[in-house]
Amino acid sequence: MSSHSPELLDNDDIPAESLLAVESHDGQTRIGALDIASREALRDQLFTPGELLRQDQLAPHPDVVDDSDDRQLRLFEPLAD
Repeated sequence: MSSHSPELLDNDDIPAESLLAVESHDGQTRIGALDIASREALRDQLFTPGELLRQDQLAPHPDVVDDSDDRQLRLFEPLAD
């Protein structure tokens, strides 16, 4: 499921680990696991996913996209903190 709805993101049945962030810059779209700051804010219960979305603070981890020519997404590899 994908959503731009902060209310749907705040559903307690959705684990934070399953959230993916999407951003687009200069015609390039990046999709991936949440960046470290977003994951820490959720882990420490400082904000809900919906609150982060409303503040435009959900971003993909910078290492999610392989910058090689094949542009393969590495969505499901563990991310280092």
